[in-house]
Amino acid sequence: MTVLVLVQGYALLVDPLLPFTQGALLAVVVGAATAAGAYVFEHRIAEWAARRAMRETESHGGDDKSKS
Repeated sequence: MTVLVLVQGYALLVDPLLPFTQGALLAVVVGAATAAGAYVFEHRIAEWAARRAMRETESHGGDDKSKS
């Protein structure tokens, strides 16, 4: 895996796919999309995790002991 990363880094250094400014703009767009997705899905994931935790507690008979 390290070799592949080094080869990719060398390829980008020798012949970059995008100019620096376009690469920076792309990084900002990807970061903004990631932040927006995290903001939108945060509550849904928290609710899903809470429901899952409740089901696991109920399946153990409510004894609050881990069966793992």
